[in-house]
Amino acid sequence: MIDKKHNARQVICLICIALIFILLLGAFSPFRINGPVFDTRSTPSVHYFPLFFNSMSFTTSYYMKTVDENDLYEMGCELGSRDAGFNGTQDNIVVLDFSYPICNGTTYGAELFGYGHVTTDQIAAAVEQFGSGYYECTGQDNDSTLLIGIGTNNKVPKDTDYTCDTEGKAFDHGAAWAAMTNSVNQWFIDNGLFSQVSAAGASDMELGFNGPAWTRQWVDGYSSGPDPIPMLIHFGDAAGCPYDGNTWTCGTPDYPEWSVDDVWYVSYGAPPSFPIPLIYLTSGVHAKQWAQMSSYSYAQYGEPIIFLGAFTQYQACQQRGCDRTDNTPAQAYHQMMLELGKDPNIAQELRFLTDIKWMWEPIE
Repeated sequence: MIDKKHNARQVICLICIALIFILLLGAFSPFRINGPVFDTRSTPSVHYFPLFFNSMSFTTSYYMKTVDENDLYEMGCELGSRDAGFNGTQDNIVVLDFSYPICNGTTYGAELFGYGHVTTDQIAAAVEQFGSGYYECTGQDNDSTLLIGIGTNNKVPKDTDYTCDTEGKAFDHGAAWAAMTNSVNQWFIDNGLFSQVSAAGASDMELGFNGPAWTRQWVDGYSSGPDPIPMLIHFGDAAGCPYDGNTWTCGTPDYPEWSVDDVWYVSYGAPPSFPIPLIYLTSGVHAKQWAQMSSYSYAQYGEPIIFLGAFTQYQACQQRGCDRTDNTPAQAYHQMMLELGKDPNIAQELRFLTDIKWMWEPIE
């Protein structure tokens, strides 16, 4: 009898150790194991919390170096094939970041991270093929979905031709970006893809890239077009913004004029805007800043910011190196849920997780 009790205690201890190991492994693993975490048809009041963080679904977003339609089709097909191989319905977001805005007279586009200027027409055709590749390669899976964020940012380099270096150009570029996004969605509708694939505009609006006046003008330009105005995804930061509740100032050394209200406006206050903010810092400060921003929204405007999810750069860090900004998607999710859960007025679930990397570059 004593031996049996002793053996039982050993078994229980081994089981406890194994469970602790699994939980720790899950909390820090950036890789997906199986199945969707979130039911896309759930109402905001229904929450689905994963048991293990490494079972969370996340997608790869890209810093773009090409608009080659064949390359984009293959990239979309890769994600579609992944979803076809998973059980259940997948709910995806992918941001294709084409870099800073280009204004050449009445022709608008982006810079492709040093790989050349491309027009909104070229970008649209590339995104359409990414969506087509996804749709066709999901095969018999008719329920999984993809939201493509067509990305740019708010940089205005001074030493490059055709930068959008005035507030008027910013407004016009934003309007052109919205028109391009609408044209992509119309193409998805006309070609029967819209049941699974849709597009939104997107911008990495960072407080160290430009000031609030230019950035607000770009957002206002995007919002100025005829209905329907497509969603605008803000995948930027809240640099310098509060995270301890003691101040309501924001900004960076280069652009100290940013206010909390400016960040709120471009992220959520403008009618089409929703944030999927970068949550890079392993310290958790980025999550604290965005939770504080949502508290500001609730206090000033009567509703919290609704976050689409969290945006990370773990894979890009494996390619080019980072210093304390290499949160995995699971870590970013954990940090955001922890901070948002501290206040019932702003508590919410996160729908999407996406992690960005550089096209064609190996993981070190």
